[in-house]
Amino acid sequence: MNIKKLTSIICGSIILGTAFFFCGCGSESTVNQNDNIENIEPEIISDEADKSETTDNIAPEHVYSHDELLAAINEYTDAQSEIEPLFYDFNGDGKEEAICEFGRTITEDGNDFYQQYFIYTDGEHTFEFGDLAESVYYSSEYNLISVDDGYHFAVTTGWRSSILGGYYSSSVIYELTSDGVNECFLKWFCNLKEPGNSNIKIDYYEEAVAGGEVVMSDVLYWNGKEYSTYK
Repeated sequence: MNIKKLTSIICGSIILGTAFFFCGCGSESTVNQNDNIENIEPEIISDEADKSETTDNIAPEHVYSHDELLAAINEYTDAQSEIEPLFYDFNGDGKEEAICEFGRTITEDGNDFYQQYFIYTDGEHTFEFGDLAESVYYSSEYNLISVDDGYHFAVTTGWRSSILGGYYSSSVIYELTSDGVNECFLKWFCNLKEPGNSNIKIDYYEEAVAGGEVVMSDVLYWNGKEYSTYK
């Protein structure tokens, strides 16, 4: 073998060896890059776990018990009620609130009247609503009307007037929220019964005769603002 051929072989070997060397380095770099990606994933999972742990540390909203709701009512007033309170989710927030009926004597033009009123509480917000009054109070009948965001509170109350005499009734429907109350319907000489989904039946009496016979029956429908006989 002459020197020229040997030189060519040696040069070729050097070039080929160099090519294999760089080729091998390139392959190792790709593997390391994949390893780095795999090493990042546990850190991402760790971040998500930290977020989940932070969320878990948020205290759940307090749900007031019946005793706590009654305590809020008792703190609001010194009056005593002989009528059992109602505990329902009136405002549709997933927690029960309380309504309790009360009465007091008021004097107008030298005459005494019994005034019916209610106290509502969700444990944080407590307020009074309703102020119908007449000479003599008999009793109340409650109905709960289911609506999309809870229940509406319907009350039919029996009265006797010193002027008219006899027995007759008034009917009121209330929408209750934590911010206040909306009087959705009010009428005398009528009776509410058989509540449905966003509606309730009503009987009307002859106004000229207290406690008279039913002269008409209908259905009241909730339209988002008030109750009427139109859907």
